Amino acid sequence: MGIVGPASVGEAVLLPAMSGKARSVLKTEDLLSASPRPVFDVFSYYFYGAASIRCATMGSGVQTTAEAALSEDWLSRADRSYAFYAGLRDRFEPGKPIWITEIADAACGGD
Repeated sequence: MGIVGPASVGEAVLLPAMSGKARSVLKTEDLLSASPRPVFDVFSYYFYGAASIRCATMGSGVQTTAEAALSEDWLSRADRSYAFYAGLRDRFEPGKPIWITEIADAACGGD
């Protein structure tokens, strides 16, 4: 049986866009630095480029529009998220494969 984790989400794109509305969130770096250290066979993360209207309380910074959805900024969110989590993988689980284990256009569904 392979262990896949930490299945983190949002630290590169959504949480910074929440403008301080993020409640206390366990950072992936803190989880991976804990003792005893978790060990994974595959490093995983989730990616959502935005949050649906169902999560409007997260703030307007995590929302998007149909017009913005094809912008360079919006499309580059996937690259920024990958770079963030690949950096953590390289520090804590070097050489392990990296998987996106959950993905959608928006978190919270409904779009």
